Amino acid sequence: MTRDSIRRIFKVCAVLVLGVGMTVGPWAAGTSWARREARKPVIVCFGDSLTSGYKVGRYRSYPGLLERRLREQKLNYRVVHEGVPGDTTEKAYQRLDWVLGYNPDIVIIILGANDWRHRLGPSTMRYYLELIIQGFLAQGTEVILGGLRMAPKEGPMMTGEPYYHVLLELAQQYPIHFIPNVIDGIFNNEKYTIEDGMHPNETGYRLMFEHIWRNLRPLIQKRKSSKPAAGVKARPAKGFEGGYPPLLR
Repeated sequence: MTRDSIRRIFKVCAVLVLGVGMTVGPWAAGTSWARREARKPVIVCFGDSLTSGYKVGRYRSYPGLLERRLREQKLNYRVVHEGVPGDTTEKAYQRLDWVLGYNPDIVIIILGANDWRHRLGPSTMRYYLELIIQGFLAQGTEVILGGLRMAPKEGPMMTGEPYYHVLLELAQQYPIHFIPNVIDGIFNNEKYTIEDGMHPNETGYRLMFEHIWRNLRPLIQKRKSSKPAAGVKARPAKGFEGGYPPLLR
């Protein structure tokens, strides 16, 4: 074998080693990042277009603003966006098993606006929302329920009062945290909504986020001060150790 042949072989080997390093390096880094993310406690934002950031975008929605605030305050949580435009409580319930798979520590539920819009009936909304709440509580998840109080229009059904009362009743019945009105000052206010008068614009989402953050921040601090030992499974909420009606399949 000539000296030139040996030199060519060494060059080929060097290229191969470099290529493998360039491939494995990002893969290893990505795997390490995934492991770190998997170890973080999880906050799920579960809802409809008010959660998804309709016409504003994911990163300007309240879950996106929540991710930013948590990073700024060095609070080590992973935020999962589970907002689907158009979801009623029934449609959201159909996603429940999937969302429970994240094993969330905290869930923020903002649902019911589409039940109101499509006049599906407060009793139907209550039925599915109650099953959703029960599912999270049974898994030991802290539940924050967002109230939706619409601006007055043409009577109780147009204002959504019967639907709002469902939220109030569930908040009183179950050991959950309740935000009286996550769209306070936003609904039908052109300063804070897009052209439909219902969905928040970028400024409206900042206001909506602050309504949520005022209630979420103390809960995070409380959990931080009473953090269970690693590997300890969260218990179901007090009073909900069992006895649930079976979830529909």
